Amino acid sequence: MQEDYVVVFDTETQNSFADVIGSKKQKLQKLHVSVAAALCIPTRLCIGQTSAEEALKSAIVHTFWTKHEKDMTKMISLLHGATLVIGFNLYEFDYPVIRKYDTYDVLDDVCAKTLDVFSRVRDATGQWYKLNTLLEANNLPCKTSHGLEAIAMYEEGRLEELESYCVNDVKSTALLSLMSEMTTGTRVLPNHVFGVSSMLAAINHSSMLNERVSACVQAQKTV
Repeated sequence: MQEDYVVVFDTETQNSFADVIGSKKQKLQKLHVSVAAALCIPTRLCIGQTSAEEALKSAIVHTFWTKHEKDMTKMISLLHGATLVIGFNLYEFDYPVIRKYDTYDVLDDVCAKTLDVFSRVRDATGQWYKLNTLLEANNLPCKTSHGLEAIAMYEEGRLEELESYCVNDVKSTALLSLMSEMTTGTRVLPNHVFGVSSMLAAINHSSMLNERVSACVQAQKTV
């Protein structure tokens, strides 16, 4: 994509924690991706008055399968090229799982520009909310299945159903992150806790600060 974009990202795996042994970290390393979905939204549509529904109409969906050798490399490259990466529990699940596919060693850079809605809401409330709970509380389209069923879909060759489920998850997560405020069911959270527009504003502000500092340093060198 030529235009600046944000990515909403999710993965499904071929196996579960019950299938592997070891510590949590070791188990995550032994999980293998079946399919991943990435929803690319033009950055300009995530700021301002554009509605979430309109932003999603202009979004491009990419899916990646580990059965296609080059897909994982393309997936990491797409994440690396984004202005911002958004997801639900990326830090504690998806990123540890996909690190084995990071042949160019860029995932740390991706982590640094990530909005993990799960961890942001957890840190703000002290509660561990499931994605479906937040979707239901905010009257958004809910998940169509769950992780263990997604593994069964892969094992049984129901790949179109699996792909549809994964894409549905990223679209629902995108709608949630594009809201101006979010309710957990018991309290209302402002956009700066979980939202894309606030995160992009922070990125832009940081960029401007860096430019000003660089300009000041350059000016001092010429004195």
